Parts: sequence; C-alpha cells; structure tokens
Amino acid sequence: MFNSKIKLLIVDDHFVVRHGTSLVLNQAYRRATIDQVENISDAISKIKEVSYDIILLDISFPKGNVQQFLDQVKIHRPNVKILMFSGLDEEVYALPYLEHGVDGYLHKLSSEDEIVQAVNSVLKGGKYLSESVKGKIVNMALGQAVNNPLDRLSSRELEVTRCLAQGMGNQEICNKLNLQKSTVSTYKNRIFEKLHIKNIVELISILNVIQDVDGFKDQF
Repeated sequence: MFNSKIKLLIVDDHFVVRHGTSLVLNQAYRRATIDQVENISDAISKIKEVSYDIILLDISFPKGNVQQFLDQVKIHRPNVKILMFSGLDEEVYALPYLEHGVDGYLHKLSSEDEIVQAVNSVLKGGKYLSESVKGKIVNMALGQAVNNPLDRLSSRELEVTRCLAQGMGNQEICNKLNLQKSTVSTYKNRIFEKLHIKNIVELISILNVIQDVDGFKDQF
C-alpha cells in the first residue's frame, strides 16, 4: 500500500461508477487526492492543470473520444500512469490499448480488492491484466492461434468498428470520434481489409459469431 500522498483522476460518464470507485480508493489510499470528471473535455483540462500519478479511464463516452485524450496525455503528462477501466470485454480491448501505451486494463465488474491491486501494480510501474488475458499473451508468444479476429485491429479501429456495428454512418462517426470524413473512410477500409470482409453485413456476421462462440457479450 502507498503511504505517500498520491493524485488520482477518474474519467467516466457514469456518476455511480465515479462515486463508487472513489469510495474504494479513498479507503485504500487515505492520503490520496481523487478528482472526478464525466467527459473527455474536462479530463483534458484537468491534466493540463494537475500532475496526476494515475488516471482511471473509461473507453466509451457520448462526446469526445479516448484517443484524443490519450494523445493529449502524451503531450502534457507523458509520465502519468493510465489504467483503462471499462465494462467492455478485456479479451477484445486490453491488448490493443496496452500496445498503444496504457499501463493496464481493469473490468468494471472487478472486486474492490482487484481494483486496489490493479492501481497498486500500475503505480509501482508494472502492467495490470487479468489472468485470462495474461494467458492469452502467453499463447500468442508460443505461437498458438488466436481465434478472435478483432485482435488484428488497433484501439482506434476498434472504436470505429463499434460505431459501425451500432449502425452509424460516416458522418456520425466523424462527429462522435472527432475525425475527418476521409479518415473514417481510411479506418473503415483497414477494418474490412484486416477482417477479410467487404461490407457491414459481413462485419455484423463476424461479431455475432464471436459473441456466440467465444462468449464476448455486450462489447458492441
């Protein structure tokens, strides 16, 4: 446990999640300063003002996008630790975000002890993943086949995939993710190429197969 005073920021659009997580962390880190924000815009303003030790960050927000925030973190606070804290399936999202430079991935259904363990690990300079995801990394290192085709996608490509799966058009995706229309088209083409598909119907079919066979529920 950390006895020194630390600064934490919780970025999540749900009050219950922010409040509950803050209570857990206040119990574990008595001398901690814990700030909460509900959107990406406020989160960017906060990191410009305050040097945090660790940020607990959700993946999906109604306005703004996580990639925009991570880019700003690299510019203004390159040494801050980032722990993704999401309800989305970690076996789909954890590895792409770790490859992008975050320090850990924690599911929102984790226990209080797991939350504290994850924060401790990241604050100590380690990476935090669940045992199932660690096993997946080992299998990949040993050359075993990975059955989930979404592993081929980057974190930003996964964001665009989620939007496509929700029936959004290019302009809606532009507005949600703050991207140029040509950029969305580029990501869309990359997604189709990596998944070896030609249209949205085939994309939805792949996602349905993943949910049925591998048990990835409610990730899109």
